[in-house]
Amino acid sequence: MSERMRSYTPFVIWAYLLAATVVETFLSVNYWRVSIISTDALIFALAWSQAATVTAFFMHLRYEVGGLKIFVIVPAIFVITLIIGLLLSLGVQVV
Repeated sequence: MSERMRSYTPFVIWAYLLAATVVETFLSVNYWRVSIISTDALIFALAWSQAATVTAFFMHLRYEVGGLKIFVIVPAIFVITLIIGLLLSLGVQVV
């Protein structure tokens, strides 16, 4: 465990990941009862936040120098741009 990471940090991260998974499961079970667009957006945001949390803490990128972080940020921006372009080419209205 990193020297900068406190002893309660892994538990807090695990609790957040568990809570986000429970919310995602609840949303997917009750998918048709709630607005479909907002449900999709919320599930998407929760999934990305879980991925970012795992990347930041368990791969120890949170404690890395700025030069290494740029190798994560640039591809993420590129992937988001490609996803938006794909959705636009399919005729989906991106807000």
